[in-house]
Amino acid sequence: MRFFVALMLAVAVSAVAFSAVAPRPAQARGHATPTPAPTPLPPEEPAATKVARQQFVAWQLGTLDRSRYTDELNGLADADAVTHTSAALSQLGSLQSMEWLGYRAAAGVPPGTKTYVYRAHCSRGTVLIQFSIQPDGKIAGIIFRDNLTDF
Repeated sequence: MRFFVALMLAVAVSAVAFSAVAPRPAQARGHATPTPAPTPLPPEEPAATKVARQQFVAWQLGTLDRSRYTDELNGLADADAVTHTSAALSQLGSLQSMEWLGYRAAAGVPPGTKTYVYRAHCSRGTVLIQFSIQPDGKIAGIIFRDNLTDF
């Protein structure tokens, strides 16, 4: 019992002594908040990148293969939309490279549909492309934007 009391007393004395020399929160040195490591991109799907390139060039030229699109997308991509988008994309010049940016959650797409995001680097500018491909291979949506916040 004496040993136990002596041990408790030693712990209490040590705690008091430690608190006298330990820095108080107001005295503690500040440390920079660690920056989280960036999440690595999932692997690029070569077949999707090929579709991204094809679709970008098709929209630049205004020559869409409508058999690749869902009925709903075909209804949205009327002649005026294609003409307007083609004129805007053609001002960017020839496609130089396609940069994989990753997957994105898209609202209103059927289950199993994958949505991809790329940056098209052209001779006179860049544009972001988001497109969704259903499990049957049909393109359910395609959007061209200047920045990611517009998606």
